[in-house]
Amino acid sequence: DAEVGKEDVLILGGEMISKDIRKLLAKKAFTLKFSMSGDNNCCKINTCRFSIPQLLSGSINGEVCSMLDFEKLRAKATINILPTLGGNISGNANFSAKTESYDLTAVINGINISKYMPDLGIGKCGGRLTVKGRGYDILSKSTNIQASLLTNELRYMTYDLAGTFATLTLADGRVKAVLNSQT
Repeated sequence: DAEVGKEDVLILGGEMISKDIRKLLAKKAFTLKFSMSGDNNCCKINTCRFSIPQLLSGSINGEVCSMLDFEKLRAKATINILPTLGGNISGNANFSAKTESYDLTAVINGINISKYMPDLGIGKCGGRLTVKGRGYDILSKSTNIQASLLTNELRYMTYDLAGTFATLTLADGRVKAVLNSQT
């Protein structure tokens, strides 16, 4: 179990933490409860619960295998995040160091970004995000990443962008992005 204070977070995060988020941080900025079972070959995450008061709380379940050999390291997880000001994010992720492959599927429901960062002009949002890739070096021609986002709820300023579909593909050293909105 661990606790991290607001001052520690501000020192570590520096200028990356916006002034809007800084205002929301409580004195006890982060708590973590964590337990695993298994051995060096494969460990099951029994409990991983985290909380950042006034921002979010969540949990992660899954397993991590071959932790002592990065070439064989692999992991899979189910993630649930509950922002304090409403909505939720849930998803599944997989990773393999041997094949340099990863994938993530996340469902976002009713997150009101303006409550955390009011200057952005983004209101409630929701949708489905998928990312699948192989390779870490975005400048390498062998790296391949496909990402897509389909919104079922998205407010930007006075615009309703629900139904917007975006894709991004990185392959053969080239990036292709497509944005399709009915608005």
